[in-house]
Amino acid sequence: MLKYGQVDSAQAATIVEEISAREFTQDLEAKRFIIGGAPEILLSGVIATPRATWPFGISGIALIIGLIFIITVGLLTQSIHVFGGLIVTELSMLVAALLPVIWWMSRKETDVEPVLHSQRSARWVTRIVEELGLRPERGLENIVTDLLIGVAVGLFTLFATIPITILWRWLLPPPQIYLDIMSQSLTPVSLTDLIFWILLMIFVVGFCEEVFARGVIQQGAENHYSRWGGLVLGAFLFAFIHIDPFRFAPLFFMSLIWGYMFQVRGWSLYVPWAAHATNNIIALVLLYFAPFFGV
Repeated sequence: MLKYGQVDSAQAATIVEEISAREFTQDLEAKRFIIGGAPEILLSGVIATPRATWPFGISGIALIIGLIFIITVGLLTQSIHVFGGLIVTELSMLVAALLPVIWWMSRKETDVEPVLHSQRSARWVTRIVEELGLRPERGLENIVTDLLIGVAVGLFTLFATIPITILWRWLLPPPQIYLDIMSQSLTPVSLTDLIFWILLMIFVVGFCEEVFARGVIQQGAENHYSRWGGLVLGAFLFAFIHIDPFRFAPLFFMSLIWGYMFQVRGWSLYVPWAAHATNNIIALVLLYFAPFFGV
């Protein structure tokens, strides 16, 4: 049994080179190493697999495709119908994230022994899911722990960003029309509407944006720069793709926290997914009930 400890970059690279593509997804002992630009200590009780293998170029392609989708299809559909347009925008971001990753995986498969098409397709799906951070081999206990940690982190970031938002709005005051549009478009008008918004935040917004930002962008940036460089760049790009200068600082702060916890829990996407969804859900609930208290 491998013991928890430190692995520097050279040792980690050697380990990965010695593991075949098939063993990479099957050998849990090998997955106990964390690969990083600097030595990392594996947290007790967490199986941390190597990060995604794609370079930052793949992340950059995903970013460009995502921005094109957001400023064309996204803005157009949201101007017609906010709820439906948001779904289209988020799914477009998911497609933008997956297309270059699938292409990258298909290129890597040329170095692996020939297999049946069905087997190759199944392996692609398995590897993509794992490298994005949705790793079933972590076990139910670890996944539930990740989700609970994510909920706690989401609550923290929601309230921790309040002073940052106040300060940012003092430095960059948003026009009243912006505040009116945001309030009218995002405030649920009924309990049924609130339930639909909550489901949207969990299964569409939280999931799609975290696959895009943490699963693809941040991991590619970490592979090119370093753990910390990738974290900061990933957070910056997450705030940037929202194309909202009046929320840039709080979005950047939240993304830093979510990205850091993504790393701490062994690049498990369940943590930022739960944090993102929780942050948005609590904000929606507060917006919905605010009028009942005369706010």
